Formats: sequence, C-alpha cells, structure tokens
Amino acid sequence: MKKKLLAALILLTSTNAMALNQWITDNKNGNPMVISEQGKFLITVAYSSSNFENIYLYPLYEDNACKSNNYRPKQAKSAKFNGVLVQLADACMNGAHYFYPITDQGINFVINQFFNSTSVYINQGNFSENISAQGFSRAMSTFRNMGNSTGGL
Repeated sequence: MKKKLLAALILLTSTNAMALNQWITDNKNGNPMVISEQGKFLITVAYSSSNFENIYLYPLYEDNACKSNNYRPKQAKSAKFNGVLVQLADACMNGAHYFYPITDQGINFVINQFFNSTSVYINQGNFSENISAQGFSRAMSTFRNMGNSTGGL
C-alpha cells in the first residue's frame, strides 16, 4: 500500500500542475484522488469491501500507527466535515494507515459535500485541513462510468 500511495503522489505531482488543488482520476483503476491543500493527506474514492463507494483519507506525514503488530482497526475520533460531525474509523493495509466514514449517512454526506461545495474543511480537535472539490464531479463521473469494482480495500 505504501508503494501505491507513493505512486499516487508521484502521479499527482507529475501529471498535473494543479494536482494539490484538483481531483484527478488514477489512470490505472479510475479512482478519483486529490492531495489536501496543505499536503497532509491523499484523499481517494474507492469501493469498500461491501462494494459501495467510500472516501478514504491517507496521511502523507510520518504515521507509525501501522508499524505495530498489535494494531487493530478501530473507531477513530469523529471529525467535522464543513461543520458536520462524521464518525470515522481507522485501519491499516500493507503498512498504510487510513481513515474513512463508517456510516452510510457519513459517507453520503462527505461525498455530497465534494459534489456541492468548492472545498471541504475538515476539523478534528487541533487538526484542520482544507480539501479542494475542484474536478470532483468530473473524476467521479469517470469513475462511475468505468463500472469500477475493485472488490474493496
């Protein structure tokens, strides 16, 4: 997964000068992705293990959460997306740590914020980050038209 994140980061920064502020579609599997405006997260949409769309936030800073063999997925501290509290879970896969909304309402709310806003502001305690919605509708349309089903993460 770390190789996949690194490849996505390289793809974003090499193929599009606006990569940090505009959603693009991963050429390999069609997943929409963007890097947050402060460069702390890679955000992507993919199909969950239940084959429903979900949005995933991968930290791009040093994150040792997944280095422990004792790590177990758990409910993370909820975060506000454009002022609305959304329950999150965190998990690890192949050494990469990520967060995602855990309720259908939270998933739908966050995805709809990207469709209907120019940016999405995330706040969790002392942490805050802005994510551009520029290009999201186009990237999601491409993703959905591909009939993409990755079988989940």
